[in-house]
Amino acid sequence: TKIAKAASKMPTFSNVDGAIHLRFIPGVDQELREAIEGHPELTIDLRNNANGLSGPMSDCLEVLAPKGVYGVYGVAKRQLPIQVKTGNPNPPKVRLIVDSSTRGAAEVFALALETAGIGKIEGKSAGHPIITDDFALPDGSGYSLAIAEYREATK
Repeated sequence: TKIAKAASKMPTFSNVDGAIHLRFIPGVDQELREAIEGHPELTIDLRNNANGLSGPMSDCLEVLAPKGVYGVYGVAKRQLPIQVKTGNPNPPKVRLIVDSSTRGAAEVFALALETAGIGKIEGKSAGHPIITDDFALPDGSGYSLAIAEYREATK
Protein backbone atom coordinates (compact mmCIF):
# COMPACT_ATOMS: atom_id res chain seq x y z
CA THR A 1 0.00 0.00 0.00
CA LYS A 2 1.26 3.43 -0.81
CA ILE A 3 -0.15 6.53 0.84
CA ALA A 4 0.60 9.88 -0.74
CA LYS A 5 1.80 12.64 1.55
CA ALA A 6 -0.99 15.20 2.01
CA ALA A 7 -2.57 17.36 4.65
CA SER A 8 -5.08 15.57 6.88
CA LYS A 9 -8.54 17.09 7.10
CA MET A 10 -10.84 16.50 10.03
CA PRO A 11 -14.37 17.87 9.76
CA THR A 12 -14.60 20.90 12.05
CA PHE A 13 -18.33 20.77 12.54
CA SER A 14 -21.23 18.46 11.86
CA ASN A 15 -24.82 18.18 12.98
CA VAL A 16 -25.81 14.52 12.80
CA ASP A 17 -28.96 13.00 14.31
CA GLY A 18 -29.57 16.12 16.40
CA ALA A 19 -26.11 16.15 18.00
CA ILE A 20 -23.53 18.79 17.18
CA HIS A 21 -19.96 17.55 16.79
CA LEU A 22 -17.33 20.27 16.80
CA ARG A 23 -13.56 20.62 16.83
CA PHE A 24 -11.98 23.69 18.37
CA ILE A 25 -10.24 25.24 15.41
CA PRO A 26 -10.60 28.79 14.03
CA GLY A 27 -14.02 29.53 12.52
CA VAL A 28 -16.02 26.79 14.26
CA ASP A 29 -17.83 29.39 16.40
CA GLN A 30 -19.64 30.79 13.35
CA GLU A 31 -20.92 27.34 12.38
CA LEU A 32 -22.06 26.79 15.98
CA ARG A 33 -23.83 30.18 16.00
CA GLU A 34 -25.79 29.25 12.87
CA ALA A 35 -26.65 25.77 14.18
CA ILE A 36 -28.12 26.94 17.49
CA GLU A 37 -30.24 29.74 16.09
CA GLY A 38 -33.80 29.23 17.26
CA HIS A 39 -33.01 26.13 19.36
CA PRO A 40 -33.65 26.45 23.13
CA GLU A 41 -31.93 23.09 23.77
CA LEU A 42 -29.09 21.30 22.05
CA THR A 43 -26.77 18.34 22.35
CA ILE A 44 -23.03 18.69 21.79
CA ASP A 45 -21.09 15.45 21.39
CA LEU A 46 -17.48 15.96 22.45
CA ARG A 47 -16.39 12.32 22.26
CA ASN A 48 -13.23 11.56 20.28
CA ASN A 49 -12.18 15.15 20.77
CA ALA A 50 -8.67 15.26 22.21
CA ASN A 51 -7.11 18.17 20.34
CA GLY A 52 -8.22 21.74 19.97
CA LEU A 53 -7.16 25.29 20.58
CA SER A 54 -8.11 27.49 23.52
CA GLY A 55 -8.99 30.50 21.31
CA PRO A 56 -11.70 28.75 19.27
CA MET A 57 -12.97 27.09 22.47
CA SER A 58 -13.37 30.55 24.04
CA ASP A 59 -15.11 31.76 20.87
CA CYS A 60 -17.63 28.91 21.25
CA LEU A 61 -18.22 29.87 24.89
CA GLU A 62 -19.06 33.38 23.62
CA VAL A 63 -21.74 31.81 21.39
CA LEU A 64 -23.37 29.74 24.14
CA ALA A 65 -22.78 31.44 27.49
CA PRO A 66 -23.80 34.76 29.01
CA LYS A 67 -21.20 37.33 29.99
CA GLY A 68 -19.10 36.16 32.94
CA VAL A 69 -16.10 34.19 34.17
CA TYR A 70 -16.20 30.44 33.52
CA GLY A 71 -13.10 29.25 35.29
CA VAL A 72 -9.43 30.03 35.19
CA TYR A 73 -6.34 28.77 33.44
CA GLY A 74 -3.75 27.89 36.05
CA VAL A 75 -0.31 28.75 34.72
CA ALA A 76 2.39 28.13 37.33
CA LYS A 77 1.23 30.24 40.28
CA ARG A 78 -0.89 32.61 38.18
CA GLN A 79 -4.54 32.29 37.29
CA LEU A 80 -5.90 33.75 34.06
CA PRO A 81 -9.70 34.03 33.80
CA ILE A 82 -11.69 32.24 31.12
CA GLN A 83 -13.99 35.13 30.41
CA VAL A 84 -16.97 35.60 28.14
CA LYS A 85 -17.00 39.31 27.32
CA THR A 86 -20.31 39.77 25.49
CA GLY A 87 -21.84 36.31 25.28
CA ASN A 88 -25.37 35.07 24.74
CA PRO A 89 -27.93 36.66 27.09
CA ASN A 90 -30.41 33.83 26.34
CA PRO A 91 -28.28 30.68 26.36
CA PRO A 92 -29.76 27.38 25.28
CA LYS A 93 -29.77 24.41 27.63
CA VAL A 94 -26.85 22.25 26.58
CA ARG A 95 -26.42 18.50 26.94
CA LEU A 96 -22.71 17.62 26.67
CA ILE A 97 -21.75 14.04 25.81
CA VAL A 98 -18.21 13.10 26.85
CA ASP A 99 -16.12 9.99 27.40
CA SER A 100 -12.49 9.14 28.20
CA SER A 101 -11.46 10.40 24.74
CA THR A 102 -12.69 13.92 25.59
CA ARG A 103 -9.61 15.94 26.54
CA GLY A 104 -8.01 19.35 26.29
CA ALA A 105 -10.15 22.23 25.04
CA ALA A 106 -13.21 19.97 24.69
CA GLU A 107 -12.97 18.87 28.33
CA VAL A 108 -12.45 22.46 29.52
CA PHE A 109 -15.43 23.59 27.42
CA ALA A 110 -17.71 20.97 28.99
CA LEU A 111 -16.52 21.68 32.54
CA ALA A 112 -16.88 25.45 32.12
CA LEU A 113 -20.47 25.14 30.84
CA GLU A 114 -21.45 22.68 33.55
CA THR A 115 -19.86 24.73 36.34
CA ALA A 116 -21.85 27.75 35.17
CA GLY A 117 -25.10 25.76 35.15
CA ILE A 118 -25.58 26.08 31.38
CA GLY A 119 -24.64 22.54 30.44
CA LYS A 120 -25.14 19.07 31.83
CA ILE A 121 -22.37 16.55 31.25
CA GLU A 122 -23.27 12.95 30.40
CA GLY A 123 -20.39 10.52 30.72
CA LYS A 124 -16.93 10.83 32.24
CA SER A 125 -14.15 12.72 30.50
CA ALA A 126 -10.43 12.05 30.80
CA GLY A 127 -10.16 13.98 34.06
CA HIS A 128 -7.10 15.99 33.08
CA PRO A 129 -8.38 19.36 31.80
CA ILE A 130 -5.12 20.60 30.31
CA ILE A 131 -5.03 23.19 27.53
CA THR A 132 -2.46 22.69 24.79
CA ASP A 133 -1.53 24.97 21.94
CA ASP A 134 0.09 24.08 18.63
CA PHE A 135 3.31 25.70 17.48
CA ALA A 136 4.51 25.63 13.87
CA LEU A 137 8.17 25.42 12.90
CA PRO A 138 9.73 26.93 9.76
CA ASP A 139 10.23 23.53 8.13
CA GLY A 140 6.47 22.83 8.22
CA SER A 141 6.60 20.54 11.23
CA GLY A 142 5.31 21.53 14.63
CA TYR A 143 4.52 20.46 18.14
CA SER A 144 1.87 20.72 20.83
CA LEU A 145 2.69 21.97 24.30
CA ALA A 146 0.63 21.93 27.49
CA ILE A 147 0.26 25.56 28.53
CA ALA A 148 -2.34 25.63 31.33
CA GLU A 149 -4.70 23.63 33.51
CA TYR A 150 -8.41 24.43 33.91
CA ARG A 151 -9.66 25.27 37.37
CA GLU A 152 -13.10 26.35 38.54
CA ALA A 153 -13.39 30.04 39.28
CA THR A 154 -13.46 30.78 42.99
CA LYS A 155 -16.65 32.47 44.06
